[in-house]
Amino acid sequence: MKTCLFAALIAMIICSCAKEENPFPAEVSEEGGSTASPDPNSIAGLHKNIFAPRCAVPSCHGGTFEPDFRTVESTYYTLVYQPVVKNTINEKYTYRVVPRDTGKSWLYHRVTRHDSLIPRMPIYMDALSTEDIGHIKTWILNGAPDARGVLPVLANLPPKVAGYNAYDA
Repeated sequence: MKTCLFAALIAMIICSCAKEENPFPAEVSEEGGSTASPDPNSIAGLHKNIFAPRCAVPSCHGGTFEPDFRTVESTYYTLVYQPVVKNTINEKYTYRVVPRDTGKSWLYHRVTRHDSLIPRMPIYMDALSTEDIGHIKTWILNGAPDARGVLPVLANLPPKVAGYNAYDA
């Protein structure tokens, strides 16, 4: 009995050690930097080409406040289906990025329009090029997939408690 249990435990450990595929290319140059160039319409490409160099600067989105553009993962998880903090005057937007809908995506609004309340992003640099904005638009219209290409799903909200009942047993 103990031998079977021990064998089952060993089998579970071996099976659980399956290697997970890295979604980022692992080509490295002789200097140690990555030579891979991610798809510019992917979250990795947007991070490498737009968010990291233009937005993840001290006092902006470099960890001081959300969205956090320091890493690909923090960029993705602070954008897609995340609530808007600074909204338009008429509170038009609910989420920073709504997959497949640039009209409901606050990010797209922020990089394309100058709002009377909040200026176009990036604030302290030149506006993004038409090409860069096109990459953001394409990523959103393609469903805003994560670094592995998985499409997001809007999570269920937790239940709201409206009151309590007490019963006499």
